[in-house]
Amino acid sequence: MRGVTVPKNGQIQVDPGVILLGYRGDSLAIKRPPWAKGGSMMVFRKLEQSVPEFNKWLRENGPRWREFRPTP
Repeated sequence: MRGVTVPKNGQIQVDPGVILLGYRGDSLAIKRPPWAKGGSMMVFRKLEQSVPEFNKWLRENGPRWREFRPTP
C-alpha cells in the first residue's frame, strides 16, 4: 500500500483506500458511516473451470514457456 510499505522491484502500489475503507483511494469514502473507516471487505468470486480446454492450452503453449517468462 502506498505510504505504508516499501514496494519491491516490480510491485505496483495502490492507495490504502483500495484495501482499507475510508482512506484515499476509496471511491465511496464520503458515503460510508464513520464506523466503517479502517475496515475491509471480503469478496467471494465464483469461477468456472474448463479443464479440457486448459489442458489443451498447456499442451499447445507449455513448450513455449520461455516466451511467457518476465524479463529480468
